[in-house]
Amino acid sequence: MDLNSLNKRVWFNSKPEDELNWCTNPPSVAVREYIVSKETSEKDQTAGKIDQNSSNSSPLKPDQLSLIVHKLMTNGLGLATTQDLKELKRLVSDGQKIWFYVVPFTLPGELISAKVIENSWGYSLCDLVEIIDNKSASRIAPKCQYFGKCSGCQLQMVDYETQLEYKRSFVNSVFDLENPEILKSIKFGEVDPVAHLDSKSFGYRTKLTPHFEIFKWLPKSQTKIGFNYTNRREIMDIEECVIGTDSVNSGLAVARKNTMDKIEDYKRGATLLIRETNVTDNGVDKKGYVLSPKDEVEELVPVFVSDKTDTCTTYQILDYLNVISRPDSNWNDRIVNPKLGDRWNKISPPSQADISIELCPTDTDPICVPAEVKLALESGNVDIYTQNMRFRFLASSFFQNNNSIIPKLVYHVGLSINKASLKRVSSGRNKITNLVDVYCGAGLFGISLSHGFKSVVGIEISKESIRNAISNASLNNITNCSFSQGDASDIFAKIKPSSSSSDAKLDPSITAVIIDPPRKGSNEEFLSQLMDYGPAVIVYIACGVPAQARDINYLLKNGNILTNSNFSSKNDVSMSEKSGTPVYEISSVTPFDLFPQTYHVENVVTLVRAF
Repeated sequence: MDLNSLNKRVWFNSKPEDELNWCTNPPSVAVREYIVSKETSEKDQTAGKIDQNSSNSSPLKPDQLSLIVHKLMTNGLGLATTQDLKELKRLVSDGQKIWFYVVPFTLPGELISAKVIENSWGYSLCDLVEIIDNKSASRIAPKCQYFGKCSGCQLQMVDYETQLEYKRSFVNSVFDLENPEILKSIKFGEVDPVAHLDSKSFGYRTKLTPHFEIFKWLPKSQTKIGFNYTNRREIMDIEECVIGTDSVNSGLAVARKNTMDKIEDYKRGATLLIRETNVTDNGVDKKGYVLSPKDEVEELVPVFVSDKTDTCTTYQILDYLNVISRPDSNWNDRIVNPKLGDRWNKISPPSQADISIELCPTDTDPICVPAEVKLALESGNVDIYTQNMRFRFLASSFFQNNNSIIPKLVYHVGLSINKASLKRVSSGRNKITNLVDVYCGAGLFGISLSHGFKSVVGIEISKESIRNAISNASLNNITNCSFSQGDASDIFAKIKPSSSSSDAKLDPSITAVIIDPPRKGSNEEFLSQLMDYGPAVIVYIACGVPAQARDINYLLKNGNILTNSNFSSKNDVSMSEKSGTPVYEISSVTPFDLFPQTYHVENVVTLVRAF
């Protein structure tokens, strides 16, 4: 039996009062308990309640322990115990509970020294003091001078390739914890490798929000502007952020100076805003920054277009060339008449004798050449290039904070919908011609992908976001997009063919829906409306993977996800088809590293309607 199973057996069979007693009686003294005991002791001594010569007058001393790190959790923190793995298994097998220690900036297998900072429910939060032994081979020197103290980054001590492996395992862990059936339901049986940009693991963040506090006991001239210390509600003075772009760091220096010049005018603390923006100077696009939430920001998002091949074939060619994995430096290269047999990393095509041309029998063979691609490449009539889409919005509005990887994210979403459409056509159904972008924000996905659809509708609850999206469609001369404010009680009312209030009636059988909710995810009311509409494809983009897993599990439990357990016979399928209940196959789960050096990961789940 593995450690996870053993631990579940012990914890979930316990009596509530036993767990209460265990979790509220930590074995270690924490720094915060030391501070309280010190203050209490000093007050008691002053009041004459304790003999100052007595040993009882001394405050508690915080513990510093030797710990073994067993795993890196999904929040980027190390999970450690005082026991090694062999001893852990023995204790749990004997029915004993284990006290855990959570330590930042640590890696699995390391023997560390840690100071207990705070005791919580069944675990203690610690500071890393030093690595005693078994230093991880993946550990590297961090680039940032503040790393190890600043709470902004959690993974700078790990080489980037290992960070990507961790993030892929994070997604696996979250879905497995929510419901193991979710992972079993993925079409190809596993989470995809993390999509990323090697050249942008630093210097990618286009928005920073440092803050400061004003204290009566501290001279205002000593105010610190930056981010919180790890494990402390105390601000660390930050002059440069290595994950921020050059423009953002330039703005940070100016914002710090402006604030300190006026610091005497502040009566309380505040949060600053520095956001990168595109600046056009004599027809040339450059990067600048803004410092006010009311300033307008412009972002450029390059998307693939072609004047010689239709959108469907263009996607097939790009997929054949494996664009999603190509070198960062070539993202804006023009693709003109690539040869059969080419792959993106090859500088020149192979000789004709080395070219093996095979038409794709299925969509599971990544090597063969689709018939449309073969025809287009042999015709020598291929010219694919990138075109910048411009998005403008207030600096205070939501927009992705890593614009360097947005093109890959947008491309992946478009490719996923196109693959689903091709599969539908191959089975005798109509191609997908409509796109609905829910939680559309400033219109990023709807506008960027508009060239591949007959009709695009963006739906948002926020009036400001709708205004931005409408303006951005006009800015990019997009005429097939419309945006409207949706009512949370029936957000699809304006597009359902059966609704009398429909502005643009979109047949769900030829419609794809993109949802990109906030970190808290969606809710059961919305998911029920989504299933009631029943689109051909759903692309769920999430910055909060736990909430995404919860929402997918809700659909699974309600019979909307194709699994071996809920559709084990033809009769199950027949009954679902007759009832009209939409059932989806999890076509892919693809993480995107929008936030290198941190534990955060964006995740894209594609659901294709099976029946």
